[in-house]
Amino acid sequence: MAQLKISDLVTPIDINANSLSEEWKRFKSQINCLFEINEINSKNDKIKISYLTLLIGNDAADLFDHLGLSEEDKNCFEKVIDGYENCFSLKTSIYVNRMKFYQAFQDDTETFVQFVSRVRKLATKCDFKEKEEQIRDRLVIGMKNSKMQEKLIVEGEFSLHAIIEKVRFHEWQIDELANLKEEKNLKISNKKSSNNYNCTKE
Repeated sequence: MAQLKISDLVTPIDINANSLSEEWKRFKSQINCLFEINEINSKNDKIKISYLTLLIGNDAADLFDHLGLSEEDKNCFEKVIDGYENCFSLKTSIYVNRMKFYQAFQDDTETFVQFVSRVRKLATKCDFKEKEEQIRDRLVIGMKNSKMQEKLIVEGEFSLHAIIEKVRFHEWQIDELANLKEEKNLKISNKKSSNNYNCTKE
């Protein structure tokens, strides 16, 4: 019988899960089973924290320095567990939601309108005091059009509505130019085909 790998027993935390508290409970249960089976509980805290960091997943591991732990507590396995427990609880998961918000960038296949919708949705879970301002800044920082981004930064302050309208108009212009170019190329192609047909007839 093939030996089970650690990765077969423990699945990293998905910080995009609908319920982070339930995701943490699931991960913690798997870790407890793994530690019991492999007698890791008898190891020192440094080794147990290393296992935890390797298995929890990159996104969750990035939160380690933001758990509010002292340098001493960072070396205590139980304190680290408590730190993650608080981080992924229903009361404090707002920090994780804000991390997702600040990591939002427009995808290559995503229109600006779709990006706006996604950022607005992320912002609803962040409890921002100045939500419109935060959304505006995230859109400018995260947009994929670097020329438009530079233009908005150089020209100065704009309202959220103004930025959305400017970028939408810019995207519309690009689409129109692409359509005109395509129509022009099609006409040229049709003309060449017509000329070739006439030459063949002669």
